[in-house]
Amino acid sequence: MHISSTGLKLIKKWEGCYLKAYKDCVGVWTIGYGITDADRKITHTKIRSGLKITQGTADAWLEDCIKAIYEPKVNKYMDIYHWNQNQFDALVSFCYNIGNIDGLTDYGTRSNKQIASKILEYCKAGGRYVKGLYERRKDEHALFCKAPGEEPAKKTPKQESKTKTKTDDYNMPIIKKGSKGQAVKVWQVIVGAAIDGEFGAKTEAKTKAFQKSHDLTADGIVGMFTWSAGLGSLS
Repeated sequence: MHISSTGLKLIKKWEGCYLKAYKDCVGVWTIGYGITDADRKITHTKIRSGLKITQGTADAWLEDCIKAIYEPKVNKYMDIYHWNQNQFDALVSFCYNIGNIDGLTDYGTRSNKQIASKILEYCKAGGRYVKGLYERRKDEHALFCKAPGEEPAKKTPKQESKTKTKTDDYNMPIIKKGSKGQAVKVWQVIVGAAIDGEFGAKTEAKTKAFQKSHDLTADGIVGMFTWSAGLGSLS
């Protein structure tokens, strides 16, 4: 089985695409859609400081790595589980992020119900809980559990307030790309971005992904509705 456009979109949504190499939250040099030196057999390129690639290269590396590395790691259990397309897509996304599904399936001994439950437990990086990872796991869990052909309920995105400087519920300032300070650090903790107090491109990408997953307008601006969704999820 091969990943569908739905699974590919899920991976792109949560990985984000960066055309210049950066260090992830545990200090690993990364580029494109989460490509690291672990994928060098496919990319034939060392991921290092200063490396830049094109969008076409990022897309090609992603698809090549999925086909050569991550689909086979899920397909090796197909004779046991006979997964449908939604389950397969969710597991390839999980595998792309974690590296394999051996532990998740307990080497093919868990039931699909147990696998679905366990997906949500993989939400730590460097030994600490990461809100962004948990949100990704929720998306993968939802896709894994969705019946083939089932259409998700359509919701109208909530628009952010453009006229207020503080949110009603949490008294937090509206922040966006270029903002700095403690509020930015709080937001970076929520979305799993590097905590440096500067709202840069990476924090903006994480923000847009968070907004999409919460049916908010994905404009990268943290206003009343986005703060409410983020801070409310921590309570």
